[in-house]
Amino acid sequence: MIDNNIKSVNFTVDDIVETISYELYPISLAGDRYDLTQDFIHLKEERQKINFGLIDDALVEHVKAFFSYAITKYAEVTVFNFCTNIKTHIKVDNSSSDSIEEQIKRIYVDVVNNISQRPELKSTLRVIYRFFADEGMPYFDQDFVDFYLDEMKFGSGNKGLDVLVEMKDRGCLTLSEQRKFKDAVGAFDYKSLSIIELQGFIALRIGQLTGARDIQVRKLKGKHFGKNVKDGKTVYFLKIPRAKQRGQSRNNQTVTRPITQRLGEQIEYLIGVIRSFDIVHNIDEHHLLFLLKPHSTKIVNKTLTGNSLSARILAVTKKLDLDFKVTLRRLRKTYCSSLVARGVSMKVIAHLMDHSDLQQLGVYYRQTHSVAEKIDVILRQEASDILDAFAGKIIKEGEESLKGQSIFAPTKNSKLILIGSCGSGKLCLLNPPLSCYGCKSLEAFEDADHSAILESLTINAKETFGENHALQLAQHKDFIAAGALIQVIEAGDYE
Repeated sequence: MIDNNIKSVNFTVDDIVETISYELYPISLAGDRYDLTQDFIHLKEERQKINFGLIDDALVEHVKAFFSYAITKYAEVTVFNFCTNIKTHIKVDNSSSDSIEEQIKRIYVDVVNNISQRPELKSTLRVIYRFFADEGMPYFDQDFVDFYLDEMKFGSGNKGLDVLVEMKDRGCLTLSEQRKFKDAVGAFDYKSLSIIELQGFIALRIGQLTGARDIQVRKLKGKHFGKNVKDGKTVYFLKIPRAKQRGQSRNNQTVTRPITQRLGEQIEYLIGVIRSFDIVHNIDEHHLLFLLKPHSTKIVNKTLTGNSLSARILAVTKKLDLDFKVTLRRLRKTYCSSLVARGVSMKVIAHLMDHSDLQQLGVYYRQTHSVAEKIDVILRQEASDILDAFAGKIIKEGEESLKGQSIFAPTKNSKLILIGSCGSGKLCLLNPPLSCYGCKSLEAFEDADHSAILESLTINAKETFGENHALQLAQHKDFIAAGALIQVIEAGDYE
């Protein structure tokens, strides 16, 4: 379909319709106008030719859409190199039994792990994949970006900041950000929000507690929300639609996920708002997140676009007064990474993260697991063993029971961090700061970077006792207690 110089092409993949849209006549940074209705582009500054006929058939519209975007952002030589790298490295075998998506992922894994390939090439291919995934184009997966490509670092550090710089506001929420976000949504009066802000709030809460993709949240209808009464207590749940259905016979498949009573009540409030509109007769088939007619409060029962959902989330995060960016992708990555760090099995994570098989999840799991290993074997303990290991209290700074009993600990860069206070009032005969984590007198500050302390202690143990002895030492109750503290703070399971 072509309308007002915009071309839209529909793809049907696994019974899901996905669309690629782009400007047909983009204008470059140099002011030159290009015509993407043609099979060739002659770059006017570089005098180079881009032949879309040499691009794999499955990706021609992808590349034209990328060209339409990139030519307005980058120099012509850069755009030419982008297109050349796609043509050279991303090739699909139509005779293969693997899907196009799986083939492309395998190509990327092979390239980024090939030490003979230049870091600049790896970075360029990552930019390309990220664009396709962010635009929701077929064959490209946001999880592959978030849990694999964005975790990879290329180069030696002596050049190419583009391949070494961390992507701000793209990765997991930091420990401090998680606490601020949890406090903000917990204390907020959601009934004071506008309809658009309320939808953004509900979307964030669902992402926080389930790790659902944005497309899954956008698909939720009244029929996907339910509750049961068990032992006199109301238990709420969501039947979350599978993001990537496999075949027409499984097109309506859902995964049931329990949610908290508070989120259940918030969704009930949203459903009450929907019912207040007289035109709504069947709440079961009505989207929880719905469109509003422009310049009015009339609702339209259609699936939100990704941009519309982002606008709703942005609107509510402004009300929450957060000094960092929160998106469903960041919440999903935080949720998944916390599962990996806790040692949850790959099978369970595959189910919770809506992956159809373990092989598909494996590439993300291995990379995320390497990040979680910053604190070595400590966070790989069984969750039931860890959660009972910390015997102290978690407090905010300023709530110490005894003033002047401050406890400091060094990080790996030799900086001292104030980790908490001792509430015993007695002379300590132990070996602080490590022994403090296993002591019931510890009043740990919730905003302290306990992960950095634990990492430093682990590194010191390795240097002092060697790898094998350090691993045994890491099973000591004080190491386990330190890991337990981190888990408890991240989970928020304390008063």
